[in-house]
Amino acid sequence: MLNKLGKNTPLPEIVKFSDFVIKINRREKEQTRVMLITNKAIYNLLPNNYGKCKRRIPIEELGSITASQTSDEFVLHVPSEYDYRFKSAKKEVIYKVLQELFKQYMQKWGQEKSKRRRLNVTLLSNADLKEKAVTKQMARSQTREDILRRKKAFYEEEHESDTEEIKVDSENKDAVTQMLETQEKVRLDDFELLKVLGRGSFGKVMQVRKKSDGKVYAMKILKKRAIIARNQVEHTKAERKILSALQHPFLMTLRYAFQSKENSISSWITSRAVSSSST
Repeated sequence: MLNKLGKNTPLPEIVKFSDFVIKINRREKEQTRVMLITNKAIYNLLPNNYGKCKRRIPIEELGSITASQTSDEFVLHVPSEYDYRFKSAKKEVIYKVLQELFKQYMQKWGQEKSKRRRLNVTLLSNADLKEKAVTKQMARSQTREDILRRKKAFYEEEHESDTEEIKVDSENKDAVTQMLETQEKVRLDDFELLKVLGRGSFGKVMQVRKKSDGKVYAMKILKKRAIIARNQVEHTKAERKILSALQHPFLMTLRYAFQSKENSISSWITSRAVSSSST
């Protein structure tokens, strides 16, 4: 298989890791696969026929890796194509092997092609990483501009964390940028998170209490990476613009809006103040 599909010039491909893994497709169906990692690429092989390669991903095409801290799931992000969602008890071994190989590849071959220096790994508390993966079907609807924006999002995040190769995602104590002209400037620490009201493809809505006056609001928290990956930037901007323009007693009002550069979140505080028992 490597003789046929590998890139064996100027140096041959050498196997660095191989093991059975579980691949999760877009329908949530789990499939047994063999993950073969060489010094140049990642191969997705059928477990009963190693000669049949379902997909080859060059090491340099990896954008980043997301891994769960509470399950065996991890996602290989490939901004030029679509992502891979896997389960493996050896996920930590896998992403450390990939980080080292990526570093070696860029040191030897990538200086002129890219300024990238490392492959970042983000550790999340989520057991299910479905919302973090761009499927093949999603990728088909992407334009060239969408792909370039997605690449830029991964690479900018990499440069923002040059001192860290593995980081734990958190949503507090960040420097924020205000997105709405209000006299009062706020940040996430100004609110007490009460409970999750709902979840969606780009983030979640939480019931929060403002610490200074005890008023309760709905806070919509959006992940920038997910918005960019799904080509929803303009849609999201339009939604915020409409909410900020609404002034009606029977409709939600946008009270505060801010964003965090470090953790790539945008937060909108909406609706009139409501009691804690409100649904």
